[in-house]
Amino acid sequence: MLIRFLSVITLVFLTAARTFSQFQDKVPQIKPVPPDAASLFKTLERPIGNFTGTVPVNFPLFSLKSGTLSADLSLSYNSTGGIKVEEAAGSVGLGFSLADGGGRITQMINGKPDDLTGGFLNAAVQPSDFSCTNTTHLNSVYENQLDLEPDQYMYSFNGRSGKFFLKEDGSVVLMDNASIKIEYSYASPSSNGIRQWIITDEEGNKYYFGSNKAKTIDYKIRNGCEYTSLTNGSTSGSTASASWFLTEAYDMNETNSLKFTYQLANTGFVSYSGGFMVLYFNNTSCA
Repeated sequence: MLIRFLSVITLVFLTAARTFSQFQDKVPQIKPVPPDAASLFKTLERPIGNFTGTVPVNFPLFSLKSGTLSADLSLSYNSTGGIKVEEAAGSVGLGFSLADGGGRITQMINGKPDDLTGGFLNAAVQPSDFSCTNTTHLNSVYENQLDLEPDQYMYSFNGRSGKFFLKEDGSVVLMDNASIKIEYSYASPSSNGIRQWIITDEEGNKYYFGSNKAKTIDYKIRNGCEYTSLTNGSTSGSTASASWFLTEAYDMNETNSLKFTYQLANTGFVSYSGGFMVLYFNNTSCA
């Protein structure tokens, strides 16, 4: 009886090990955000202050003002958590970020980009469609062909920052207690994703990201990743996060405004994750 019991236990463990080895090669790849955006995420996730034992390091550069609107550009350093081994430097240096003086909304992808074909907002299959007797949808999720998890978005403008996500119906859900309103509109064709975001603050000021109010100028970057397997050398590519930059700000009566321009450059870096060499790059061609 004891010998039979041990045989069953051994069989179960061998089966589990075999199943795990089959799934190892298809672990969803990490899709990093741009280094500049990553430094802002770091500041948001690990704020600087006495309660974290860190001292703010901030270098004011210049200030813009138009009526009640203002934008103060400064260079800040975030030392919380230290510098990681493979942490990539942004445009202003390792550990540094440009605070205020403009702004951006950055997408942190879970699965596929929400706003593109096959993403969370365009999924043909809902969680209620899943069945324990039909594994078709489960296999599609496993193969990263279906997206059932919303992306996270981080906003940063005018000295404030926070996060939000989009529900299946497209409505915006803030992940903090901010009393702001966030709207968005798609490019044409809509398969090119979200083109413009508008944030309205508590005073009625409007901030336009991605394109200006008239939608004649675009400052948007759509990023990509190329994965090379460290075991067999096979390669694959995917679309990574997007960043929409602050283009204009208007006060409540639209009598005063601030306008921002950017010099966008193609950049890239290499990291290693989950048995893959990941080449990260951005594409400045905007929808």
